[in-house]
Amino acid sequence: MQLVVVIEAKSGHPVEAWPTSILTIIFAFDPYMPLALTQLEKVIAFFYGHNVPVIMECQFFAACSFFLLHLANNPFKYFCTQWPQYPLLGGDCMYYNLNERRFKNVDGTYVEEFDDVIPSFGYEATGFPSIARNILRQAN
Repeated sequence: MQLVVVIEAKSGHPVEAWPTSILTIIFAFDPYMPLALTQLEKVIAFFYGHNVPVIMECQFFAACSFFLLHLANNPFKYFCTQWPQYPLLGGDCMYYNLNERRFKNVDGTYVEEFDDVIPSFGYEATGFPSIARNILRQAN
């Protein structure tokens, strides 16, 4: 089965419906950029909040960002094991819940300060939609 199809099925939404900010991080991730771990944590929180299995998160991220899979495994596994064990850690990390259409922390609480904020969606708003489409094709 194709990786993109599986990720879309597990997340419950097609990639085109994901927040542009998450797609931009995935498609243009640079481990040497300032705050790279913070950016990666946002992607992990998005997948975690949508109940995507850790191994699929790693594979999809590695395939789309061209980040080595064995290097992606550590941070993905770390955060996805720490958040359930220590719920207070998840209170500081938010993601956009596509089902509820609002921002939520990984500990399950809502981020009320952002109730009025509606992010942009899809890879058309990334600034490089044709590259994003090609990356998704190659990820499969």
